[in-house]
Amino acid sequence: MGGNLTRQETKRVVLDEKYFRRIKQFEGDSKLPLRTWLFDLLVAIGQLDDNLAAELKSLCRRGTSLDEKWDPASDDQLNQLVYERYKGELYGLLCALTEGDAKMVVRNVVDKGYSQDGFKAFVELGRRFETQTAANLLQAFTEAVAPPQMKTCLLYTSPSPRD
Repeated sequence: MGGNLTRQETKRVVLDEKYFRRIKQFEGDSKLPLRTWLFDLLVAIGQLDDNLAAELKSLCRRGTSLDEKWDPASDDQLNQLVYERYKGELYGLLCALTEGDAKMVVRNVVDKGYSQDGFKAFVELGRRFETQTAANLLQAFTEAVAPPQMKTCLLYTSPSPRD
């Protein structure tokens, strides 16, 4: 399905739910790391459209350079034909493949005025859950270094008749 896209091809639905049934839902917790989930997602997308997979991989590589003000519609490094073709479908797919905190990140894209923009949601998921950012590394470090609180417990033993 790869190759150059024309304007007529931008309306065809490709990201059908049936192609993504084997991908676990991403919740934003440590049970399923973002990188593992993204790998599965990008492999499945790459089997359907290599242009879309290439654009999403490019966004992953750009990672921290894309801040919260990043607008995919005005990004000259993003293939705008791919963007127009998939922004709605990708948003729907991300809604279906997320739960919990991750789904809230996806929903917040609409609240911020980007309509149902899957590219914006994809970047926001990376910004929020990527473990390689300085803030996330610091949080992971403090969780590893700070031991959990221990509860004190008094053990009462009654004297044995044999003592």
